[in-house]
Amino acid sequence: MTRAIAGAFVLSAGFAACSFPSFVPVVEETPEHCSNREQDESESDYDCGGACEACQAGQGCLVPNDCASGVCLAETCAAPSCADGVENGRESDVDCGEACIPNRCARGNRCNYDEDCNSLRCVSGRCNEATCADGIRNGRESDVDCGGDCERCATGKTCGADQDCETDVCSAARCAPDTCANEKLDEEETATDCGGPSCGPCAGSQACERDSDCLSGSCDDSVCGAPSCDDEKLNQDETDTDCGGLSCDGCAEGLACVTGKDCESGVCTKQVCQAPRCDDTVQNGDETEADCGGACKACPTGPICETNDECSSKVCKDGHCASAQCDDGVQNGSEADVDCGPGCSPCAIGKRCAADDDCASGECDTVCKSRLRVELSCSNTAAMTACMQPYFRVFNDSDARVALAGYSIRYYYTKEAASNEDYDCYYMSLGDCNQIGPAVFMDIKPNKAGADRYVELPFTDGARTLDPGQFFEMKNGICLPSPDTFTQTGDYSFSGSGAFQPAPHVTLFNQRVLVWGTEP
Repeated sequence: MTRAIAGAFVLSAGFAACSFPSFVPVVEETPEHCSNREQDESESDYDCGGACEACQAGQGCLVPNDCASGVCLAETCAAPSCADGVENGRESDVDCGEACIPNRCARGNRCNYDEDCNSLRCVSGRCNEATCADGIRNGRESDVDCGGDCERCATGKTCGADQDCETDVCSAARCAPDTCANEKLDEEETATDCGGPSCGPCAGSQACERDSDCLSGSCDDSVCGAPSCDDEKLNQDETDTDCGGLSCDGCAEGLACVTGKDCESGVCTKQVCQAPRCDDTVQNGDETEADCGGACKACPTGPICETNDECSSKVCKDGHCASAQCDDGVQNGSEADVDCGPGCSPCAIGKRCAADDDCASGECDTVCKSRLRVELSCSNTAAMTACMQPYFRVFNDSDARVALAGYSIRYYYTKEAASNEDYDCYYMSLGDCNQIGPAVFMDIKPNKAGADRYVELPFTDGARTLDPGQFFEMKNGICLPSPDTFTQTGDYSFSGSGAFQPAPHVTLFNQRVLVWGTEP
């Protein structure tokens, strides 16, 4: 029987003054006591730690070397995370790369694939700088080597704002002729300023002649249909047809992805969903815990028990104390609150915490607090309207810089009409509209008071960073085709005021964890 012992400390590029542990396996013969189902000798838990195999997440530890992750918190081995200061799991450098995307690695960091890097350029195992001539869409570019900080894009190229385009016209994320912004139904357009060979595609319920005229990719009876997760079209924020993104279920093995959350297996490598494996640090396939059970090796078990109270993990399973897990509904192991904190996903606002890193918001004062504040101005305060116009300001109330990439805003409302709404970005301070990804419209089931639907606006990897005291303003329109209207009165997020004021009924999420506001 052998074990891997942690060794070698290395300097991660970009951290000249700090060293981080990188765990290099060294094979040695393992003593016989490491398989006697008892905790003895130098073991930190049953048959693991010390001179035995490293312990898995949730098992006991005394020092980091006792743990497969290299992280020992509150005498409990933590699962690899993207904020533990250790290169572990499927990271390509400390807390960045493959398993941590969208936390990509900075220039000079180690990488395995282009997708590990902010620049999408991995050369000889190191992340290179993004340029306007590298043949890749990266940095703040809206298309390959154009838009953003590069030269303007030609007609037909992808754009996020008018200034990305040579024509000064960005129509449905596509650079278009100026006739696509004159508020007239011109020749070849299927609806005003959209459709046809030159303009961007049309939103739901607008006129069309062919599928390519529609954002949804579906033209039925000369009307653009609404996107869905079963329309056999690649639309919404899907990463492959009818799967991935915020709206749909995870994609099967071999289909396209951006992060692990886009995949059934939870593993996305080189933008392709992978099959479950017994060493991918994710619970998938028929595993009962991450990388054990089912077709994988047996999961570690503790002493015999009859009740949860007999176990340090507070979980008695199949007659044995189970190790602490991040989905067992109990606060145990190194967790700061139930199933969140060190070793697990960060905690939402209002959850208990011991340190700032325990919180998705990045701020702890006994409980997780928001360091970002959202204010709302309802530019259109009419009780009934075809276009809701919620304008948002996101303030950084902390004394640290906050990168908006990975955050998203949700606005909750009711929709009585059967037709589909459309989102339009009117204005962005500190940049342009390519800082917001495709809007995601979702039904709320069961319906809540004042809310049966919400729109989610995700910030992209190119979104700006807020300095302390700085704010970011965005002006938006959510519209229905004529003659349909929204009834805003009583909507959960609607304020009825055109002045900016704190908006507790507008929520802000960081990596899908609540960091501001209250959900309905």
